[in-house]
Amino acid sequence: MAVTPNYSWPVPVNTDLVKDGAEAIKDLGDAIDATVFGLPAGGLTLISNTALTGSSVSINNCFSATYKNYRMILNLLPDATNAQIRIKFRTAGADNSSNIYYFNNLLFTTGTTSSLNSGAPQTYTVVTEALGGGISTMSIDIINPFPAEKTTMSGSGAYEVRGLQHFTYFNGATSFDGLTISTAGSFTSGNLRIYGYKD
Repeated sequence: MAVTPNYSWPVPVNTDLVKDGAEAIKDLGDAIDATVFGLPAGGLTLISNTALTGSSVSINNCFSATYKNYRMILNLLPDATNAQIRIKFRTAGADNSSNIYYFNNLLFTTGTTSSLNSGAPQTYTVVTEALGGGISTMSIDIINPFPAEKTTMSGSGAYEVRGLQHFTYFNGATSFDGLTISTAGSFTSGNLRIYGYKD
């Protein structure tokens, strides 16, 4: 009889009797089951990976009761200079254009901080501006989109050599199951990935 090098799980060797090998396989299965059962349940699960084309892309049924919170990874290249990248939440295939989106974006450049924009209530949120049509990447957490509660988004990213920070507050208790991302011009390339946070 032998054991594995990392977890000391019992394993049979070629000199064991058949009955001893069978017992070792049973013990090995029990040990693996106990180890896997004890692993943390948290992590991220990919829900949607959507290519960005045209000027507007809608993603339906990406939020559900399965997960309470989500991570959005945005990697894009718009064609328009100074094009805002806007997001609206969706319910049952329809955009929510209520005038209750609040947002703030900060741009960090060469050691200084300047406000890109901030929105008193708007009918959308702006997650970034692609200044000069440059590459933008963002990682944003979306909190409580599916429960009928107020939804927030916050995250950070980069526009080429500049750093970005973003915050959104939707001031309404609404259940969302999707979102629409849009720009004033069109998306030259890019994608948007949405992950669910496991509890």
